[in-house]
Amino acid sequence: MAVGGVRFTTASGDVVVPGRRLAAGGQGEVFTVSAGQVFKRYFPATLDSDPSLERRLRAVAGHAPAGWREPGGHLALAWPAKVVLGDGRFAGFLMPAVDMAQTVGLHRITNPTDRRAATGMTAWARGFTWEYLVRTAINLAGAVRVLHQGGVVIGDFNEANVRVWRHARVTLLDCDSMQVTDPASGERFFCPVGRPEFTPPELLHADWRTTVRQPSSDLFALAVHVHQLLLEGEHPFRGLWRGTGDKPPVPELARAGTWAQREGGLLSPRPAAVSPALLPPAITGMFRRAFEDGAIDPGARPTALQWQNALTVLAGQLRRCDASRAHFYPVPHAACPWCRHEAARKPVPAASPRIRPLGASPAPIHFTVLHPMTQSALAPALHLTPAPKRAASTWRRHRTAIEVGFVALALIGLVVGLIVAQGPGTSPARTLTQPDAGQSNEATFSRDGTTLATADSSAYVWNTATGHLAVTLGATSAGPFDSDALALSPDGKTLATSDQTAQAPAVTLWDLTAGRAATFTPHLAIAGDAMAFSPDGTILALGDDDGRVDLWSVRGKQLIATLSDGSPASPVTALAFSPGGQSVAAARRDGSTCVWDLATRHPLRVFTVGQPDAVAFSPDGKMLAIGDFRGGAAVWDLGSGKPAGDFRAPADNGVLGVTAVTFSPDSATVAVGDSGAGDTSVWNVKTKRLIATEHDPGGSEILAVAFSPDGKTLATADLDGSTYVWDTTPWQSQ
Repeated sequence: MAVGGVRFTTASGDVVVPGRRLAAGGQGEVFTVSAGQVFKRYFPATLDSDPSLERRLRAVAGHAPAGWREPGGHLALAWPAKVVLGDGRFAGFLMPAVDMAQTVGLHRITNPTDRRAATGMTAWARGFTWEYLVRTAINLAGAVRVLHQGGVVIGDFNEANVRVWRHARVTLLDCDSMQVTDPASGERFFCPVGRPEFTPPELLHADWRTTVRQPSSDLFALAVHVHQLLLEGEHPFRGLWRGTGDKPPVPELARAGTWAQREGGLLSPRPAAVSPALLPPAITGMFRRAFEDGAIDPGARPTALQWQNALTVLAGQLRRCDASRAHFYPVPHAACPWCRHEAARKPVPAASPRIRPLGASPAPIHFTVLHPMTQSALAPALHLTPAPKRAASTWRRHRTAIEVGFVALALIGLVVGLIVAQGPGTSPARTLTQPDAGQSNEATFSRDGTTLATADSSAYVWNTATGHLAVTLGATSAGPFDSDALALSPDGKTLATSDQTAQAPAVTLWDLTAGRAATFTPHLAIAGDAMAFSPDGTILALGDDDGRVDLWSVRGKQLIATLSDGSPASPVTALAFSPGGQSVAAARRDGSTCVWDLATRHPLRVFTVGQPDAVAFSPDGKMLAIGDFRGGAAVWDLGSGKPAGDFRAPADNGVLGVTAVTFSPDSATVAVGDSGAGDTSVWNVKTKRLIATEHDPGGSEILAVAFSPDGKTLATADLDGSTYVWDTTPWQSQ
């Protein structure tokens, strides 16, 4: 049967009829074909660029490792089943269907904030106790064991490729990109991509397109995943640096075997993190073998079977807390560690809650929470004290909602270090840091640069013109403050935050000058940090988990319109308004970025990159930059719809995911911040030349980038809560 002019069949001649399109990415698109199966069809450009794809899939399809499906029928691996031909030519493959609506990505299980925010068909994640997390780790180790016994190496073993089910079972995706060997010819097919936080030190600078990965590389990533499952999302190489100078980047810490629990080491767990004492000595010893011994000898890392056995023993030793049925812990503990942890994290109410309004004297002013949509006051007022820190997901699901702006020169009261810039790629001109040692989830600048907002379990608003921390937003009368999205109006006077801790997602608009706040319930569930103000500050755009965009009136707190292009459901990852406010761009996880005309509410353009995670219009309104979390930033000409350039750092071997992009005021350069090495690369758009690379002193993931209105400074905000200002004048002639 012909579909779209092409007749699809399996290699054995069975007809394949593509149904509804489920998703699209950088390589191809996925369609329903029958109950329990889907069809992944590669784009022609993908097939032309990689002739080995057909040989790889013919070697893989139908040759799944033993145990890929559990005896009860559960699918542990979404393994390719059959090769599909289009008019006789290789077109893609059939594979088992995985119900994405019934499952969640691994990061949404490891991070406690995500578990609390679960809604709809995955609301079961709210009930994931530590017992379930241990069992998830057991099942993950079991899936890795099946692959290794079958001679397969995962390679790109990141949390996005792992789906978790309500009973703590797991399914591994993207099996077609794993490292496999053709049993007939002996040809080896490599895994050319990866993520730095899950990459072992011995492969950090390797060319993954030609490097043979050993099972030990997966075992490094497996240990990281288990660590995050058992310790509430804490990455083993994140923590407080106690050495001299700035904290080295994660890859350097891994190379030295310096993880947060190393005895006598220079890195220690964050104060708000779950105590490592929760874990039995046997488990801690296995982490030590993975991260300390394994840094010298990769063969010293525990195998997947060893993890599976040790975790199974741990699961059998768990007891339920007498005080809380949600608490489970190992029997040797005399008292419940979770009760102690929660007691230590409870915020101390402020005796006199106050804020300092932007640009005003320190006279006290109280925020009052207004009832959603009615504007009636509720008591008591907000407690404006920092809330306890939460564990940050290393995948960084909270991406920045950034607008053009900068950090002004007057940072006197906030400056932690003042360093004279020595030229591009050296040291920042100045630094400001959050008043605690926690990690940020969000960062956004006002248009004129006089205001910067950052957020984790508290929100901080900095008045950069006067050099002080103007506002701290902590717990509310309704419960803990927990910002999953953050947007600052262009004039810096209104802060929008989303809170997923309540039964229904809520958005709060904070009037930072008058000291008022109003909360409303959005029409749709907000996806990640997909939130942005229009240039005039009158409209707030919210992206949802299905790929749509809601437009809300800031003044009336009313829904104006919902934008949808009919594409398959896929979460919005980033939003941006055009300079004149005539259009809005929404990047989505399926690889598409849609630009809507706000007058007609119809799509103008749809652009495709691998996994868009940041988006920005050029100030002249002629270009759109899209940051790809799989590496690089693509700039598109909005008039012609054609690519204007692909900007990828020279060191990017597929691990430097782009998490922030912005243009200079003259639209001549684009700044690209990454999640790997903590670099911000600056490119000349016209010549495609790399003119500067600024390295985050702490090697931390970049959340936000912004130029000053005159283009003479560039500000970068990172995951560790620091903001750096760079002098751009040495670049001007380049």
